[in-house]
Amino acid sequence: MEHVETVIIGGGQAGLSVGYYLQQQGHHFVILDAHARIGDAWRKRWDSLRLFTPARYSSLAGMPFPASGHTFPTKDEMADYLEAYATRFKLPVKLGVRVDKLSKQGAASSWRRATCASRPRMWSWRCQAGNARGCLPLPRNLIRASSSYILVPI
Repeated sequence: MEHVETVIIGGGQAGLSVGYYLQQQGHHFVILDAHARIGDAWRKRWDSLRLFTPARYSSLAGMPFPASGHTFPTKDEMADYLEAYATRFKLPVKLGVRVDKLSKQGAASSWRRATCASRPRMWSWRCQAGNARGCLPLPRNLIRASSSYILVPI
């Protein structure tokens, strides 16, 4: 396991957007997403789903949405756009990593202990700052960019 400064949980629009801006600032981060492909949260919805905003308002920073500005993109167009976005900016996304539990102890500005349990167990911190023998150093930031209600708020 590698040490990263920031862990972003969720590879949808919010997670990818945060990753874009962190990358622009030169930060070391990783995006964890439970799905097999970027955009699968969209692909797995009902077939007739379309965005309720026109394509011209559906772009993420740095890359326009590849559709006529007055159209309402389909779920698959949105999914493909997100996948292309992650690829274009070479965002460090780890797929197939579902975070089941996230908790911390200590003040918001200084972590004393953090737990991040995921499947597969490639991302797991059960360490105390200053006593992290054999543990991955705690990330400075954990960002929840997921709509999953399984997570414990931090």
